[in-house]
Amino acid sequence: MDIIDQNLVVRDWPLKEPGDEAFFGYVVAFGVFPRNGQGNYFFGYVDFFYRDHYFRYRLPKDKNLINELLDHFAMNMETVLEQGSVQRNLSIRLTHDGPIISLHD
Repeated sequence: MDIIDQNLVVRDWPLKEPGDEAFFGYVVAFGVFPRNGQGNYFFGYVDFFYRDHYFRYRLPKDKNLINELLDHFAMNMETVLEQGSVQRNLSIRLTHDGPIISLHD
């Protein structure tokens, strides 16, 4: 059995305006959590990992971005099942037409 004791800060999504760009790393988890411990309002989150850094971000209300991130998460999960590792780390740039995800090796 593995025990994961986490104490994570849920950060606001850092990309707000067209032109904003950030490297995030590997998409390693998705979920929903009740706001303020109440079960009547939930928010979505995504976790990224790169080297020794693990970050959790509140998901923006962008269905296309969420679906793309879920696709990358699913591909990482397949790689974990097959090879025991993840291979898709990414950066995201906001444009006027929406987010653009770039993959890095």
